[in-house]
Amino acid sequence: MADNDVTTQPDTDHPLKTISLEVEQPIPTPRDDQPDNDCCQTEGSSPDAPRDNASPTAARGYAALATLVAYILLASFLGALPTVTLNDVMANFMGGFFIAFSFFKVLDLRGFVASFRRYDILAEKTPPYAWAYPGIELALGLAYLTRLWPVFIAIVTLLIMLVGTVGVARSLIRRDKIRCACLGTVINLPLGTVTLIENLGMAAMAAAMLWMRFVPEATTTPTDLSFAG
Repeated sequence: MADNDVTTQPDTDHPLKTISLEVEQPIPTPRDDQPDNDCCQTEGSSPDAPRDNASPTAARGYAALATLVAYILLASFLGALPTVTLNDVMANFMGGFFIAFSFFKVLDLRGFVASFRRYDILAEKTPPYAWAYPGIELALGLAYLTRLWPVFIAIVTLLIMLVGTVGVARSLIRRDKIRCACLGTVINLPLGTVTLIENLGMAAMAAAMLWMRFVPEATTTPTDLSFAG
């Protein structure tokens, strides 16, 4: 009877058994050398893809773009003084816009071409167009500032911006995570809605200048802002 009492005691009371169970069931802990990619990836993205539009780098890029546009807009308005017309302000703005953006592209021409060909439908099929694009922007900017061939320059601008809009829209529909080449590689700016608005805005201004050129009633009356007594 004494032997039966000893054998009926449960094994779980033994301390060595409890220790073995704890060793067999370790608590999983995250690895320090394995980044958590779920917080910064979206559907169709990869770990090597650029960060989304909410990243600090993208925010700095948008801030730089907004500052640059504000400076160009201020210079465009001051350049139209003392008699300010909408046509003069738009021409000055487009001239300054193209020249400034051309400058950022030529700082790293090879990098710009590589980024630009990833989404522009014409540059994708015609590499020389991608290499010549900064020069085209520079020529357009100088033409706007000197008022050279206004109708021809506005038509060329409208066509280029519309072609660019198609490429940007296609990339947005496909949810491509790529860099916008509008400011070259100097400023990291993701391709997104801002790029689409930029192209459509320039196309709209070119169309407005054509409209004001051929419809006299659309021409705005000059506003005299001179400070002469």
